[in-house]
Formats: sequence, structure tokens, C-alpha cells
Amino acid sequence: MKILKFFLFFIILISISIFVSLVDFSFLILRSLEKNGTFGEFIIEAGKQVFLSSPLRINTEEIYFPLEISETINITNKHRQENGLPPLKENSKLNSSALIKNEDMCQNQYFEHDSLSNEGVGDLAKKTGYDFIFIGENLALGGFKSEEDLLSSWMNSQGHRENILSKNYSEVGISLLRCNFENKNVWLAVSHFGLPLSSCPIVNENLKTRIDFNKIELDNFLEKIETLYSEISGFEIKVGQEYIKKVREYNMLVSTYNILVKETEELANGYNKQIALFNKCVDEFR
Repeated sequence: MKILKFFLFFIILISISIFVSLVDFSFLILRSLEKNGTFGEFIIEAGKQVFLSSPLRINTEEIYFPLEISETINITNKHRQENGLPPLKENSKLNSSALIKNEDMCQNQYFEHDSLSNEGVGDLAKKTGYDFIFIGENLALGGFKSEEDLLSSWMNSQGHRENILSKNYSEVGISLLRCNFENKNVWLAVSHFGLPLSSCPIVNENLKTRIDFNKIELDNFLEKIETLYSEISGFEIKVGQEYIKKVREYNMLVSTYNILVKETEELANGYNKQIALFNKCVDEFR
């Protein structure tokens, strides 16, 4: 009788152990993965826009008159104010990019918006460290007798006039260079107009970096999870310490993965809101 009771007790203990193992595994394996989507559809940042017009060549007699940057900007702003627009502020980085353009045209004897190495105004702005939303360039070549004469020539050309009177800009840089161009002593004039990136709410690009890093981590986690799931599924008998170890490891990875998914979704939502505010700001300038 005692032997029978002991045998029954032993059978019950084994049954309980198996039951606990199965319950443990069932609880863990049923803990599903969070959906790994695109973490919000990223709004595309407004592209940097460049505004150009055909270079303006004025075939006038060679006249030497000392043209001044400050007066050229004053007359530019006079035209803007006459048309109900705010004045442009002089920007030293735009002055530098305009000078680089002017010296390159004179040295290499060309008169185009793109240089012989295919550099445009956007590339020149990057060289001088000018981060922009909008940028534009006016070019002029001729024997201008005054700053007013130069601005009148630009204002009488539709594309150049649109740049001068554009609400897209808040800053300007000028370069005026006396140059021997095609065996004639002429003025080369370059005007760079810009709206700096700082005019709109800042987009924290560190957020995008963290999102991209998290997505790589999530892919790594998912690969490990799938490998563990395959190993767990390969056990013929769902008991034993090795089996329980694998199940718990699986559960830990799934839990970490799900937490990282939620964190990444929150980061993406915050990043998208910043992009939306930036784009809204840009649209108001158009």
C-alpha cells in the first residue's frame, strides 16, 4: 500500500512538472511580436529650391565707374520697398559665394550660371557654409555707369526682376568685379539671394539617426527571434531545462523587441511632426 501511494505521488509530481513547463512555454510563445511597420510615413523635407534667370549681357560702351556693393543693395531694397516687400539683409556668406562666382567667371572667361565644372549657386552656398531653403542668382555683364543703371537693367528683365522682388528671400550678397572679358573692360555683377534654413523650425536630424539605428537593431532582434523560434519548434519533447532556457530567452527577446518598436514609433511620430511644421513654414514663403 505504501509503495502504491509513493508511486502515485511520484506520477503526480511528474505531471505537475510537465504541466508547469507547458504552461510556461504557452505563455511565452503566445506573446506576439508587435507589428514592425514603417514607423510612420516620413514626410519628405521640402527640397532646397534654386531660382535662376538667363545671364544678362548688356552691350554698352566701356565705361569705368566705381560701383559699390552697399549702394547696389540699397537700390535693390528701394525697388523691393516700392513693391511692398521687406528689405533684404546683407549676408557675408552670400557676399563670399557671389565673389567666388565672379572671380571664376572672369578667370575662366565664361558667363553662365553653371561653372565649367558644373557648379551652381547651391554648390557655392555650400562652400561658404550658407544653409538655405531658397536661393537665387542674378548675373550681369556690361559697361554700367552706375548702380542704378545695373539695377535698371535687371529690373527690365523679367526673370531677374522676379528674383529681386521675390518674397522667398530675406538676405542678399553682392559681388561687383571689374574684368577684362573677351578683350573688353566690363563689370561683372553677381547677386545671390537667399532664405536661410534657420527661417523655419529646426528639424532634429539626430532623431532620424536614432530611428535608422533602431531599425537596424530591430532587424537584428527579429533574426535572433526567428532562429530561436525554429530551435524551440524542433524540440520533440517540450520539457527539460534546455527547452525552458530557450523559451525564456525567446520571451526576453520578444519583450525587448516590442519595447524597441514602441520607442521607435514614438521617435518617428516626433520626427514627422517636426518635418510637417518645417514644410508648413516653407509653404508660407511660397
